[in-house]
Amino acid sequence: MRQAHRFGSATIWQRNYYDHIIRNERSLQPMRHYITHNSLTWADGQLHPCNPSKW
Repeated sequence: MRQAHRFGSATIWQRNYYDHIIRNERSLQPMRHYITHNSLTWADGQLHPCNPSKW
């Protein structure tokens, strides 16, 4: 948020972001998968601080 404020960007949240209510185990499993795998691929992500060439 500091960077967004510093550079004058008004958009903080991801576009098309929405909340999802987890109501049961069937709904929980995809969320668990996303959280686990998202953290494993973070180092290769475009916004990772160690990958400025991808910015």
